Amino acid sequence: LLHDLPNPSADQYIHIHDLIRKIACQLKILNQNGGRIIVRGKSGCGKTTAVRQAVRKVVEEYGYFNPDGIYCVKIGDIDQDRLLEVLLNLCYRLHLPIKQIPKDLLEVIDCIQYGLYGDGNVKCPLFIFDDVQDFSYLDYFKFANKAIIITRNMNSRVEKQFHQILVPDFWNCDKIRTLLRQMHRTRTNMVIKQQVLNEINDISHGLPLIITLISRIYIDDRNEYHKIIKAMKNSTIVTDKIATLSPEMDTIITLVINRLNSDIKDKLIKLSVFRRVPIPVTMIMLLWRKPLSVDQSLSDYGRIIDVSCALIQSCYWKYGSRWNYHQDDGYFYQYIMEHAVDAEATSAINNLINDIEWIESKLQATKTISSVYLDMKYYENYLRVK
Repeated sequence: LLHDLPNPSADQYIHIHDLIRKIACQLKILNQNGGRIIVRGKSGCGKTTAVRQAVRKVVEEYGYFNPDGIYCVKIGDIDQDRLLEVLLNLCYRLHLPIKQIPKDLLEVIDCIQYGLYGDGNVKCPLFIFDDVQDFSYLDYFKFANKAIIITRNMNSRVEKQFHQILVPDFWNCDKIRTLLRQMHRTRTNMVIKQQVLNEINDISHGLPLIITLISRIYIDDRNEYHKIIKAMKNSTIVTDKIATLSPEMDTIITLVINRLNSDIKDKLIKLSVFRRVPIPVTMIMLLWRKPLSVDQSLSDYGRIIDVSCALIQSCYWKYGSRWNYHQDDGYFYQYIMEHAVDAEATSAINNLINDIEWIESKLQATKTISSVYLDMKYYENYLRVK
């Protein structure tokens, strides 16, 4: 029931008890009567973690949402073509009987609606739509009678049928103290100087994700902690290239990455090439076959063309021109064309577009003609730009 909701260890995240209770109260209403919750907050404020903790709480303590299930659906910054693929994938995860593969969003929504509630079916799972950025997509989620929407979109208007929960943007010193004690498992009553709490609070601007990173460093290595604090105060790193991160978050992640040993740093930086979906181990091992040179700024790590080239080169290294030999892992056939376009790998793009065996394998993996259409669209846009 909870396979989509990994449980963070107690020393990694603080439980925001009042927020979890608030979400859990609304989940009780959802379980009994249906409804929709929207959880809103800035990037790094802990909204997704809080939702996971609240859902786990009501499942483990009260047995809610059993046996119909819980399904997490990652949305992110995607267009309607990719949204169609995401919802088609949801159809297969729900094991819905599909007589004819839907060709557009309206058809796939009708398919899910009928599979859940039509022809005598009474299945009412809880759906968690994570990182919904475009609120116009909410219309496509109306098939979900029980739904949680998680979003960092703080500007769009929320309709009345949603119960809105706002996640605090910052933590105070008391929460930082609790987190540090949780992290230091052997010293839950450890004395923490107010100066340290003030330093962490000032540097992080109270943002939970930054607090967690700095606090972990404080527990593990005090000398490293002081270096990080000094570097943060004197930071001249240019961080405005990554729109999804605040400058403070970009800076602390850069400083942490730069202090890793070179091999781990290379591997970690390479992972930035992947889309924000669950990444199968097969893709990670394919990418990590050889080291990649790195720069000194996180903004430079975001140069997708470098790591995309490494991924495309790894595909040639393993398969030559027979990329259809890759066993379907839920990622390769869905996203490799996007990576080839990012890498400006014209030869690979032409091969994928014209290889009948590749197209057949892709159709078997994605189970929809729209995936091939989407590749053609990427190809057309690539040629237009070139």
